[in-house]
Amino acid sequence: MSVIHAPPKQEIDPMLIGAIGCIFIALSGVFVRLWYLQVVQAEEFLDRAARSGFSRLDVMAPRGLMYDRKNRLVAGVRSELVVTGVPAVVNKNIWVLDRLAQLTGADVEKLKKELKDGYLRPNLPAPIYVGVDVEVATKIAESGEFLPGIDVSNQPMRYYPNTVEMSHILGYVGTPSPKDLERIGEQLRGTDLTPAAYVGKDGLERTHERELMGQPGLENVVSAKKKAVRIVSKEEARPGNRLILTIDRELQKLANELLEQSCRAHKSDGGAVVMIEPTTGEILCMASRPTFDLSAFEGGVSKEDYEALLADPRKPLFNRTMAAYPPGSVFKIATAIAAAKAGIFNPGRTVNCPGYYELGRQKFRCENHGAGSLSFLTAFSKSCNTYFGSWAGAIGKDSMCQTLTDLGFGRQVFGSIRPNEPDLLGEAPGVVPTEEWLNRPKRGPREFFTGHLVQMGFGQGYVSTTPLQMASLVALVANEGKQYEPHLVKATVDRWGNVRQTKPVLARNFELPVSFWQTLKQGMVAVVNSGTAHRYGGISGVTWGGKTGSAEHLRGRRTHAWYVGVAPIDNPKVVIAVLVEQSGHGGDVAVPIAQRLVSAYLKESRALTSDSRADSANATSPTRR
Repeated sequence: MSVIHAPPKQEIDPMLIGAIGCIFIALSGVFVRLWYLQVVQAEEFLDRAARSGFSRLDVMAPRGLMYDRKNRLVAGVRSELVVTGVPAVVNKNIWVLDRLAQLTGADVEKLKKELKDGYLRPNLPAPIYVGVDVEVATKIAESGEFLPGIDVSNQPMRYYPNTVEMSHILGYVGTPSPKDLERIGEQLRGTDLTPAAYVGKDGLERTHERELMGQPGLENVVSAKKKAVRIVSKEEARPGNRLILTIDRELQKLANELLEQSCRAHKSDGGAVVMIEPTTGEILCMASRPTFDLSAFEGGVSKEDYEALLADPRKPLFNRTMAAYPPGSVFKIATAIAAAKAGIFNPGRTVNCPGYYELGRQKFRCENHGAGSLSFLTAFSKSCNTYFGSWAGAIGKDSMCQTLTDLGFGRQVFGSIRPNEPDLLGEAPGVVPTEEWLNRPKRGPREFFTGHLVQMGFGQGYVSTTPLQMASLVALVANEGKQYEPHLVKATVDRWGNVRQTKPVLARNFELPVSFWQTLKQGMVAVVNSGTAHRYGGISGVTWGGKTGSAEHLRGRRTHAWYVGVAPIDNPKVVIAVLVEQSGHGGDVAVPIAQRLVSAYLKESRALTSDSRADSANATSPTRR
């Protein structure tokens, strides 16, 4: 009898189950981690990949230097340690800026503003703090992941040896706004250049951006978080062109000092001086007070500092050399030209002045207070409103306005001949009350009466001009009808040393008899010798002429003080226009400033001429053996 045994029952090994479970859990963890890395953190890793590995970085080009007419530096470049931030990285770790502010002592809000200005190029380092010291720069460079997106580099930064006296001329640089990028992009169209990290925002820095910006270099680097680990190859940056300005730095300094002294003495809000070489149109001096300090703009101006400048009641950002004012009696030069153009100029014509000019029920006051019968020379030297008001009435509105327009009034001086190349922006055109101006759509029509025409004759009423326009007018008189376009750049020098001179451009040729110009100049000499400028106008050994003005306005009781002049009268080398706001009579306030400046310029010109002659004599004299 056989015995059948049932198969033994197998028991599940708990250790095997545990091992299988561990493997499952481990594989699940791997799969979850892979899912997390590939799905949840995909964007971050793509961003890291974009910021790591091989990168091409721009190297800032040294901005072109600027010199005055005697090759003295007025805008330079120096190496600065600059903290940069990559907007795409720092914006994800905004706490970085707080830590950076603690290290540098910088205002965190200013750091945020500078970083925001670089948002148009989010993956490229944007300069956010300029002028960090070496010790702090070392800490930043060694910080690594503690300051993600932050780095330090040595960069060529703009600086100004004198940060006050040429502010309105030079302007300043800053990080580009969208409008800046659009504007400069138009200028660079057709080239392989791109706007730099810092661009011109005002003054010559802005209008001559193309010449000054240079060509950025390139660095091919192995990097991590936009911090260079190793430079693979490098293309050197090319500096911008040098600008040689027409300005005389020492003359500019003296003009600023004299304006400041006069404004303080007469409790004036501000003033302006423009000096031009009449035979070339080169501007020798262009000073506006009060001015502002360019050091506030180095490395970027804070919002608070800029708003403080805008809120300053003295308006330091306001360039008074290009601002429109009622000209007062200096405008009588233009009235005389209009009379000659109309064919009614007669120096022997006499007008009786009872101390006012009567038109219907209106009486226009004259400072001569009943001087009696006056001829042109006496009326001009004594500044008789009656004489020139009656002349304007005889000329007529249309003829008067047409002559003023032909003389360049009512339009900007800079860019009038070369509209795409103005040296400075923001210039007021002034006012000539033409029919177009009287019927402007934005302000509605204005009526024009004969009284307005009479007032135009002595520089009041609707008419307004700028100190730059008045200096240009006197340059036309100095050249007896020829006027050259005023300009601020004497020459441009490229990096190879090639010089491109700015040639004088004839803006207008006002053809009138030589006898007229000679008579007008005689009248200007009489103003200095025996007229309204005689008290302070004399220059030893020099015969020169000019015209004073005291312009009434609506902002206060005291008049704007004006003076325009030309020297020497027979061989003009310089013309000048001086304005001091709300300060009194031109003969007392503006004339002393002009006298000092013209004397200084002519004295130096004579010294240079003497030195030149001495050098020439030494060069041609025989050598003793």
